[in-house]
Amino acid sequence: MKSLNINNLFWNSENLPQVVGEIFKIPWGHNREIITKVKNIKEALYYSQKTIENGWSRAVLLHQIESCLYQRW
Repeated sequence: MKSLNINNLFWNSENLPQVVGEIFKIPWGHNREIITKVKNIKEALYYSQKTIENGWSRAVLLHQIESCLYQRW
């Protein structure tokens, strides 16, 4: 699985304000996992928003990413 390109995520995104807002709401370890394991910005935002909504631990977040929750949604 190819990970997000950090430059595309932050500098070339139409969703820049939303992306920046989400980054500061969850722990750095969660952000690191999302950035390294998720394919696109919409999917990354989905996982960060669900982490905030449900209070996911990093282990739960990883489980959700590995079980492809976004694709099943």
